[in-house]
Amino acid sequence: LRALWNERSGWRPMRSDGNGRSAGAATQQSQQRPHGGTQRPEAPKAVTRRCFFGQGASASQEVRGAAITTYSDATFCLVPSGDLHARGAMVDAMSVGCVPVFFHAEQLETWPIFWGDWVRNASVYISWQDVLGRERGDQTMDVLERLRAIPPAEVAAMRRTIATNFAPRMIFGMHETRGDAVDIALDYVIEKAREAERERTGASWR
Repeated sequence: LRALWNERSGWRPMRSDGNGRSAGAATQQSQQRPHGGTQRPEAPKAVTRRCFFGQGASASQEVRGAAITTYSDATFCLVPSGDLHARGAMVDAMSVGCVPVFFHAEQLETWPIFWGDWVRNASVYISWQDVLGRERGDQTMDVLERLRAIPPAEVAAMRRTIATNFAPRMIFGMHETRGDAVDIALDYVIEKAREAERERTGASWR
């Protein structure tokens, strides 16, 4: 599940698919996992009532297009971990300049060879334990207030960091330029192969 917040108009709902669910960004509900979509009574209602929750991992191109439009209109995208810390919403949101909000520190280490340290300056981290009040007694953090308190200049800096680093390092380039995601992945594999060869023979190869 993910939620989007628009800095101009607050939470942005999307159209219903007719089954009481909003069409939007992707979850894996279509796989009929028995643990998907279960009730979480400990989740702060003040947040969940004002969030847009959506599905669409296997949805039509029309729905996915609507999801990307929503990301581009939003300022922040709440990206809690699911079965894995990596979520498609991370890439979808950042690809259009939407700042991801992480709730697990491990999410910042999801793709280290592509992200590096810049992602820490292009995202917001709020501990899930703070949100549920498990580290501060019964006092829970208001996620919306936390995001609203971020100065516009800081938000703009996050978006500039995304623009500067995301496209060159996370996207497969269509032109013959060095440094896109393919180059980074291949360079990493080659370096690991060189390290293995040095350990095996004590000599390097080119």
